[in-house]
Amino acid sequence: MRYIIKRLGLISYGVVSLLESVANISIYFTHLDFIIKPVDWAVPFYFWYTNKFLKGGYISNLKKTNGQDI
Repeated sequence: MRYIIKRLGLISYGVVSLLESVANISIYFTHLDFIIKPVDWAVPFYFWYTNKFLKGGYISNLKKTNGQDI
């Protein structure tokens, strides 16, 4: 189950990154970047995903192998 959650998170991060790139390219080509600031969707999503799933799995593995609370 953990594997599926990690895969879905990485796939959704990739999709968000692609959408962000397309949005920023269209903003730059239409010269609307003077009015609208470029979007930043992927990085906040990635930090949320990293904190929620990857760090939690890493810390739980450390607890299992070391036998102590970190």
